[in-house]
Amino acid sequence: LEQLRQLEAILTPHAVIVPCHNDLLPANILLTDQLWIVDWEYAGNGNQAFELGNLAANLELNELELQNLISLYYGQITPILLAQVQLMRLVSDAREAFWGYLQSGISSLEFDFMEYGHKHLERFRNGTTRAQYTTWLEALS
Repeated sequence: LEQLRQLEAILTPHAVIVPCHNDLLPANILLTDQLWIVDWEYAGNGNQAFELGNLAANLELNELELQNLISLYYGQITPILLAQVQLMRLVSDAREAFWGYLQSGISSLEFDFMEYGHKHLERFRNGTTRAQYTTWLEALS
């Protein structure tokens, strides 16, 4: 939680608030003759970088794929944009971990929500120990 407080303090001054889906995972993106985004239950105004970080986390994009996503969305890639999206990717994993733990106590679905939560918490922890983590924080400081 302390790391999330630190991320909030660093990311908030850079936030660009726009309408967001806030749950961009593969099951919510349908491709037919056109692209459909479904399940708008978490939609609202939010941080634009979270939207991309959430998508990158849920699609498990590698570094090059993430850079391509940022470049396509913003029309450029800068150290600040990369840092924002990378850090929001971690925030997305933390949120998914908490959601999984909550669902493990309240859901009647036959799904291992605890394992889901553990997976995302581990990704968050691994991300905050990567060498680039400090670089991303410094880019926004």
